[in-house]
Amino acid sequence: EVLGTSKTFFAFGTNHSGGVIILFSDKPQIDVKNVLEDNKGCCIFLEVLIQDAPFPLVNLYAPTKSSEQCAFFDQVANILKNFNVDPGCHIGCDFNSHLHSNLDNLAGRIESIASVVKTKGMMVASDLIDIWTICNPDKK
Repeated sequence: EVLGTSKTFFAFGTNHSGGVIILFSDKPQIDVKNVLEDNKGCCIFLEVLIQDAPFPLVNLYAPTKSSEQCAFFDQVANILKNFNVDPGCHIGCDFNSHLHSNLDNLAGRIESIASVVKTKGMMVASDLIDIWTICNPDKK
């Protein structure tokens, strides 16, 4: 969809759920090669050329329930395998997981929760980083 002179790509679910969006400024020349989105508003994948350079872009919003997160991350991992993801891929994501026990969780052990193990495994396998924690190592 084009709003004004900018391009907007979104996936949305129901009126009770949020969604994900990728917005582009009208400044760079953008050629969209492929769009893949889910019907729950949890993920959108774009393959674009920005000023003739390829950029795979991904925006994810993981389910909040731990029981649904493992299946979600399995689905995302399978899509990433087939979606021309390379070290130049840019992924925005709200994992909805407590990845750092000293920062994200007030009490209890999170290291053994299946969704946390799955999230960390996907991050390692796809060479993803948690930029928030890198830039804000002591903030909760």
